[in-house]
Amino acid sequence: MVSIGIDIGTSNTVVAAVDPNGKAYAHRFGQSALVPSIVFVEPPAGNLSYGEAAQAFIALGEKGWGYRRWKLAMGDDVELARHKLAQGEVVVTPEQLTTWLVEHVVSEFSKGVGGEKVDEVVVTVPHGWRRVSTHKVEATRAAAAAARVGDEPLRVRERTVDEPVAAAAYWLHEVPQREQLVGRTVLVVDIGGGTFDLSLVRVGAADHPLVVVDAQHNNVAGDYVTALVLADAFGSAPQAAGVGHLTAAAEILAAVASGEQRWLMAAFRAAEAAMKLTSEAMA
Repeated sequence: MVSIGIDIGTSNTVVAAVDPNGKAYAHRFGQSALVPSIVFVEPPAGNLSYGEAAQAFIALGEKGWGYRRWKLAMGDDVELARHKLAQGEVVVTPEQLTTWLVEHVVSEFSKGVGGEKVDEVVVTVPHGWRRVSTHKVEATRAAAAAARVGDEPLRVRERTVDEPVAAAAYWLHEVPQREQLVGRTVLVVDIGGGTFDLSLVRVGAADHPLVVVDAQHNNVAGDYVTALVLADAFGSAPQAAGVGHLTAAAEILAAVASGEQRWLMAAFRAAEAAMKLTSEAMA
């Protein structure tokens, strides 16, 4: 049995574990450790696809509904849609999408480690949620706990972990000569797709390795930058192309989250990929 950590991100989801040698690692799902946080619901049976497979269905124009960027609405009592499927009416909420996604990544992780059962799950959340939006923390943990893998419920730890603190812990686990950092204060910059955290952490001894000194948080992050790029492109496009009205980043993000304009979600993903290639070329 193994314990894993899951970062259920706005744009991508990551699963971390510790190997038999005690080394922490991010599990790879095929060619990447990143699973795009996208769920596609296909009628009439209600079959679910996730990640790159879900994005492919959207790009190909397959019949169904795609969902992305639901994370920021966790715990806000939001109903995204109601679908009439073979098993009856299905209510789609941010929490339900999170449960489905957790079921998928845990199941795929278990397959990737030879079918070993996942004994315990820790979920991470933006630091700002723990400070001012605890209902979002509780909703995320409850959604993960509602997941079932192999007809068994997941055991989810009651204590969640802040995303930047998890990043700092991983860094301390990997850095050589860690003892030289004891007593120092480190700034952790966590730029996700939907949230941006700055956390000051003090490095302590092995029995109490991290103390959060201060933190700042907002919801303007990577996806907003992608939306700005698209807004600029759409603003210069001919009106006949049907995109000239989408000239504000907030409008684009709202449309992507709703899934109603599937071509826009596909364009958003294409812009992300292009920006990634550009950043890698500049590195």
